[in-house]
Amino acid sequence: MYAKEIAKWDGDNETKPRQLLQDLGTELIRKQIDENFFIKRILQDIDIYSRYFDIITISDGRLPEEFAAIKLAYPETVTVHITRPNFSSRLTKDQKAHLTEALVDEIEYDFDIVNDGTLDDLQVKSIDLIREIEKQTKFERHVVKRPIVKE
Repeated sequence: MYAKEIAKWDGDNETKPRQLLQDLGTELIRKQIDENFFIKRILQDIDIYSRYFDIITISDGRLPEEFAAIKLAYPETVTVHITRPNFSSRLTKDQKAHLTEALVDEIEYDFDIVNDGTLDDLQVKSIDLIREIEKQTKFERHVVKRPIVKE
C-alpha cells in the first residue's frame, strides 16, 4: 500500500520497486518505527478476515518470525512454498542479499510446490495440494462466518 502511493506503483510485478520495498519495509518501518509492525498488521488482518471467511490466503511472507507469529496465533495455519526451478531473477546482487530475500528459503514450510510447468499445471498442483490438506486436516467447508455485531 505504501509503495503504491509513494512510488505511484501500479502493483504489477514487472514494475515492482524492489529497492523501495526493501528500504521502506526494513530500514524505515522495521528498524525505525516498530520491528513487529508487519507481524501486528497481518495478525490484525487475519482477525478481521477470519470473521468473514473460513480460508484466508496470504500470498507473500518474507521472514521466519512472520510465519512463527502467525502459526502461534493460528495453529491451524498451513504454509506452502512455491518454487520455480531455472527462474532467472532480475534482482541485483544487493537486492538478492537483502534479508527479506535471503531468508525466504530458510523458512520451514508445511508443503512445497515445484512450479516447473505451465500456469495450468500449477493450478492442477495447487488444487491437488488443497485436496491433500483437506484430507490431512479433516477440514470441512461450511457456511461463511459472519461477524458478531454488538448493538
